[in-house]
Amino acid sequence: MRSQNDRRSDLEEKMDEYMANGTRLAWLVDPYQEAVDVYRDDDTVEHHDKPDALSGTPLLPDFACDFEDVWEPTYYTY
Repeated sequence: MRSQNDRRSDLEEKMDEYMANGTRLAWLVDPYQEAVDVYRDDDTVEHHDKPDALSGTPLLPDFACDFEDVWEPTYYTY
């Protein structure tokens, strides 16, 4: 997840390093650009603009993430 102080290019370099060291699936979530880049172990990167949700299929078939709160955070007050 990119934070305010992260440079996107630095995060992309980290993702490339993770993949080079055996990571099979990684998501770079950028709430500021409302985008997710999905890195796969076949050297592909899929870019998704403001996805509603993504799944980890086929590597993580039971995993899915809903991005609604990432793009439009809900803040709770007590």
